[in-house]
Amino acid sequence: MWIAAACSGAQLPGALRARRAPRRPHHDVAVVDSDARLLGKLRISDDAAGFQGLLHLLAEHGDSPDDPIPVAIETSRGLLVACLQASGRRVYAINPMAVARYRDRHTVSRKKSDHQDAVVLANVPRTDT
Repeated sequence: MWIAAACSGAQLPGALRARRAPRRPHHDVAVVDSDARLLGKLRISDDAAGFQGLLHLLAEHGDSPDDPIPVAIETSRGLLVACLQASGRRVYAINPMAVARYRDRHTVSRKKSDHQDAVVLANVPRTDT
């Protein structure tokens, strides 16, 4: 069974931002199963406490050192990415523009939200890998 988690929301600093949105010091997390059912969601801070919250959510859904749940995220850098990689799990860095295109293909609403982007992100590696 495939279970994926995704983190959406924190913006990269300065020139690395895709658009000039203000930095949001949080990530919205969504956990989905192999049938794209939402199993859990959480908003975490972009710090060590937030990482602990993410680990707790993943553990609730079967995450273990022997079988870590893969994570998709909209950035390839930062504290959260480094901690996820150090935990031995597969981390998929998905370009925010690719997430927007995927969202356009799979939802009828053009409304954007960090929670919906987290759900979309969780489904990208499930369907595209």
